[in-house]
Formats: sequence, C-alpha cells, structure tokens
Amino acid sequence: MPSIGLASISGAPGVTTLSLALSYTAPTSTLIVEADTSHASSILSGYFQGTITPDRGILEVAMKASDHRLESKDLWEEVLQIDSDGRQFLMPGIYDPTAARGINTNVWSSVGDWTRSMAGGVTPIIDFGRLSPQDRRQDLLTSVSHLAIVCQATLPNVLALQGAMDYLSEFLPPEMIDNRLGLILVDQPGITNYTDREISHRLGLRAWGRAKNDRKTAMAFSHGTHELPEGRADRRKVIRKSPLLKSAQSLHATIKDLVDRDAKIVSPEEVDAL
Repeated sequence: MPSIGLASISGAPGVTTLSLALSYTAPTSTLIVEADTSHASSILSGYFQGTITPDRGILEVAMKASDHRLESKDLWEEVLQIDSDGRQFLMPGIYDPTAARGINTNVWSSVGDWTRSMAGGVTPIIDFGRLSPQDRRQDLLTSVSHLAIVCQATLPNVLALQGAMDYLSEFLPPEMIDNRLGLILVDQPGITNYTDREISHRLGLRAWGRAKNDRKTAMAFSHGTHELPEGRADRRKVIRKSPLLKSAQSLHATIKDLVDRDAKIVSPEEVDAL
C-alpha cells in the first residue's frame, strides 16, 4: 500500500494531530508509526491520556534488532489497536528520549522495508516529527510513497523551510523531491497567512492542501478531551462537521491522485523494454 510521511522543519504544531486525523478519515485501515525521536510518545500521553502501558513500540523494535534479524511478526508484535473497529493501529514512539540515541539506522531501514511491503489494505502513516540536518532516519524517510512537510503558512516558518531545502536535498533523492515531496500548510489565526501559490513559488514545492483550524477536534486528538465516534456512518457525520477532518479527507484524495499519476509514469527502463 502507498504510505504517507508527515514531518516538520521548524517545529510546526500538529504533525501528530494530523496523523491521527488522517488515520480517522482514511478509506482504508491505517497504521501510524510514531517515528519522532525528539520527545516521548505524544499519542500515548495525549490521545490515550497515559492509560496505555508503554511496553510496545519503536524502542522494543530496536531491542529486538540488537538480538536477532527482524521479521514482520517482530514489528507487528509492537503494534496496538487504536479503535474498536480494528481499522486504526499504532506503533507507539519512544517513551524515553535519551534512549533514542540507541536506535541505529538499521532499525529505521527495517521499519521502512516493513511498511513499504505492507499489504492487506493497510495504509502506513509515518509521523516523523521534526527533521534535522543530521537525521538518522533517512532510510525510513526515503521509503515512504509521499512525504509531506507540515508548515505554518507564515513568513517565519516558510523562510525556515526555505533554509532547510539544502539539507533536505542531501538525503532525499532528486526524484522524491520532484515528485513525492509536498507541503501541507497550517493557517495561524490572527496573523498574515500566505497563499498556497505564494508559498509554492518561493519553495518550489507543491502545496497538497491545508489543515484547517479546528480546536475542538484537534484537542480530542492531542489531549483526549472527548471521544470521537466509531463506525462508518458515525464517522461520516463527524467528518462533515469538522473542518480539520474534512481537510484530512481531502488530503487523502490528493495523495490518491498523486499515486495514480505515478502509476501512469513510464520509466526509461520500461520504455526500452517495450
């Protein structure tokens, strides 16, 4: 299945919230991989309000990798179910930020191979959090079908992302930057927000959409303030009323169009074989 990666450069808020919104609105089952190594799992502490014992996740995968060659079942053992319908799954992130230094590149490569080969109608959503010039998750970054940089539509954040394009070009292949890297913009209330066209022109990246401001729904994901209903019919009702969820649903449609477009592109090697 195609996979979606979400990341930020200047610490744009809402990457994890958007991951949960995309999971909630997806037409398929989803698996969120919380691959942010800068802090403890936001989903366990926020969405689940600390009610889940932190005994599964990325760190456990790393410990297994130090003992034996990872197999698919090793990674699935570190996944928990988010909803009661069996449509939303999560591999939790770290619970001890100091331990993140022990996660080597082979672990990220194994997670990337696992999500890239995922079948059964499960869409992987990789929450990278903030990227940095010395990022060790390169193999996981390059494994995703499409990588979206989440960026506030304000001048300071756009300029920060512009300054980061040099190091992004060092560890992302040119084909990915040209075809599989895009922007998800976030409006900041109360100050000037730039248009998709203005930002795309400055950065040379296509804006795939905007995550609409919706404090009530965002707080449900980030702080567990209230439960969102499950079941297809109830989900549809909630999505219709929520600007954030409607924008997440639109992002799924945009990414599907990108996947369909890529499937129609014939490589030079394929041309020679005709």
